[in-house]
Amino acid sequence: MKYQVRKAAGKYWLVDLDQEPWNFQKPVVMNETGYEIWQMFSNGLGIGEISEEIASNYSISIDDAKSDVKAFFDMLSDKNIKVPKEKE
Repeated sequence: MKYQVRKAAGKYWLVDLDQEPWNFQKPVVMNETGYEIWQMFSNGLGIGEISEEIASNYSISIDDAKSDVKAFFDMLSDKNIKVPKEKE
């Protein structure tokens, strides 16, 4: 699948560019942090690496960051978006 992120109305919208018109999926709305996570994922980083970056950027514990990153990817997975498996 091919995705593109667009910014509109102060939010980021993740759009599936390969979807079929008869099976339309609404774009996923992301905040700034979700966008950061998506960009890191798109650049090949795994959950562990993304969590470390988020922990550093937001001065939170690695455990909290990992929990937040996993929750973000769980949300995307629930919307049938392919997400990374646990990769440390």
